[in-house]
Amino acid sequence: MKMKKIILNILKKFPQGWFSFFINIVYKLKNKNSIKPFGEDKNNHLETSKFPIDIVYTWVNSNDLEWLKKKNDYTQGDNDSPNESNVASRFRENEELKFSLRSVLLNAKWVQTIYIVTDNQIPNWYKAFDNRVQFVSHETIFLKKADLPTFNSHAIESNLHRIPGLSEHFLYFNDDFFLRSPVEPSDFFSDDGIQTKFFWSNQVFIPDSLDEKSVPVDIAARNNVVFLEQNYGHTTNRKFKHMPMALKKSVLEQLESEHPEIFISNSAARFRSNYDYSIVSALIHHYGYALKIALPSNISYLYASFDDELFEFKLNLLLLRKFKCFCINDVEVCEDVLQHVSKTFTEKMELLFPIPSPYEKNHQHEQ
Repeated sequence: MKMKKIILNILKKFPQGWFSFFINIVYKLKNKNSIKPFGEDKNNHLETSKFPIDIVYTWVNSNDLEWLKKKNDYTQGDNDSPNESNVASRFRENEELKFSLRSVLLNAKWVQTIYIVTDNQIPNWYKAFDNRVQFVSHETIFLKKADLPTFNSHAIESNLHRIPGLSEHFLYFNDDFFLRSPVEPSDFFSDDGIQTKFFWSNQVFIPDSLDEKSVPVDIAARNNVVFLEQNYGHTTNRKFKHMPMALKKSVLEQLESEHPEIFISNSAARFRSNYDYSIVSALIHHYGYALKIALPSNISYLYASFDDELFEFKLNLLLLRKFKCFCINDVEVCEDVLQHVSKTFTEKMELLFPIPSPYEKNHQHEQ
C-alpha cells in the first residue's frame, strides 16, 4: 500500500496521457522488427509438449440481445442470489477473448485443441480456420438439460471435464487471462504430468466469516473451506491468483465420484448462489494439494482491475516488462471510468498483440 501511494503521488505530477503516449512510442520502436505473422505450420504447436494439453475457455457475449432477453426473463424469478451475482461486469464483452486467443497462439504453441464453451454463441469477429479451435455448447456438457440456461460460471465450470475429446491435461482460461510472453508446459504441470501446479495469492485471503454483504467469490470460498475440513481434514485460508488453471480430467472425475452432490448443486444454480463451490478455480487445487497431486508454484504475473487507481500505470508496465501471465479483470465502475479503461485496454492489447489470428475475419494469409 505504501508503494501504491508513492506511485500515485508521482503520477499526479505527470499527465497520464503523456506518460502513456511516451511508453507506447518506446514500445513500438523497441519491437518494430520483432513482431512476426502467425506461422502457417499447423503442427508446430505440438513440438515441446510431452503429453497432450488442451485449453478451455468459458465465454459469453452480453451484447447478444437474444441472450440478454433470456437472462432478464430468468432474473425476474431469482430472489435468493447473493450480492453482485448479476452485475453487468460479470458478463460484459470487451473482446478480451480475441486478444487472449492471440496471446495463446503466440506464446503457447504447444497447446493442442482450444475449446470455447458458450451458450451457443460465436464472437462476431470469429472465422472458422481449422479444428484446433472448437466451440462447445452448454447442452453438450450439462447432464441435466433442465439446469439450462445458466448464467453462473460456477455451474458451467463444474461440467468442463465432460467436453467430448478433452485431453487428460488442460488449462482453464477465463477470457480475461492473457499470456504476455512464452510459457512452457512445465509452468503448469510436473514433467511426468502427475502433478498440477497452482499459484497462491499473497494479496487476498478467504474470510473467516460471512455476512449479508458477502460477495459470491467469498461465499464459494467459505463453502470450499467447510467442505475440505469436513471431508479431508484440510484447513486453509488461501486464495489463488487469477490466472490460467492447470487441471486434470481424471482428478475432477475422481472428486465428482466421491462427492457428486456438489457438482449437482452447482449445476442447478442458474445464478451465483449461497451454496456454490468454486470447484475448478479453487476447490480442486486445495483437494489436489491435500492428496499431494497438486503443488504450489510461482510465475511472473500482473493483475489489474477496471477499478484500480493504477490501471493505466499497470498496463504501461505490461509494455515494459515481460510477465508470463496477466489478468485484466472487468469490475463495476461508473460509465466515465468504463469508457476510459476500455479504450486503454484495447489500445494496449493492440500494441502487445497487433496481428489478427487466423481465426479472425480480418486475418490475411501470407502469400
